[in-house]
Amino acid sequence: MRIAVIASKLNSIASEMMEELAVKGLTVRLICPERQVTDLTEVRVEDDLYVLKSVGHLELGLAGALHAAGANTLNPYPAVALVKHKVAVTQILHAAGVPVPATYTTTDPASLLHLLNEISLIAKPFDGSRGNGIQVIQTADELMNVVFGDFLMVQRYYEPDEAGTFIKAYYLDGQVFLRKRWWSIGEPIDKKSEPVETSAPLTELVIKCASVLGMKLFGLDIVISRGRPYVVDVQEFGSFAGVPQAPVLLAEFIVSHLRSVVRDRSNPLIHKAIVPKF
Repeated sequence: MRIAVIASKLNSIASEMMEELAVKGLTVRLICPERQVTDLTEVRVEDDLYVLKSVGHLELGLAGALHAAGANTLNPYPAVALVKHKVAVTQILHAAGVPVPATYTTTDPASLLHLLNEISLIAKPFDGSRGNGIQVIQTADELMNVVFGDFLMVQRYYEPDEAGTFIKAYYLDGQVFLRKRWWSIGEPIDKKSEPVETSAPLTELVIKCASVLGMKLFGLDIVISRGRPYVVDVQEFGSFAGVPQAPVLLAEFIVSHLRSVVRDRSNPLIHKAIVPKF
């Protein structure tokens, strides 16, 4: 059986995950559209499962083309496309009762000036990742000079109860892993982490997000402010940094998921638009 990992980049955990999959007898390849030429007229389903690891615009476009051709993707392409648009995913989570910061979009920064009388804001690219392009806004000058693209997206800024920290939550097919991470605005996210004691409220929050998003694995950034958690970002896969035996756990889950895909294809009651041969 064949698995393709679509990614803009790989961390060491993802690389080891691919090695684990190969050890288990699967044919594994990496597709990195940012580092290769893709002939869109030649895109076709060649693999039994496409794992969407860390996708930018090019990777998301390829995943969409494969999805339209009937490919099996992990996570489902529509869910990943939703997560990659911060405006959409924030509204979906809010509508489902997930605590997220108040969020505003505009093309006119001046229209947000009145908010600074009561709160600080944090601006972020609607399609950003890894903390790139995030700015905390506390003054009118900062707001009027904020850098943005087609439109400006800002959220209410919640100061963490423990300065410079946030909770990184990883979800894997019903399992929840919580890690404490460190980050200062404008600085690279510190890769070190330490485990967080499991709590029912945080676990329930992550599981609720899984249900809302329809995803079997993902990462969340959660800020604890005045004792209340706020989901401030969602990742379509997550690094799983600091999770014990993460490469093995991920590989075992992917193999299990692939077996379920194969079983579905063998069931005549389940229709697939295109059934790849292997």
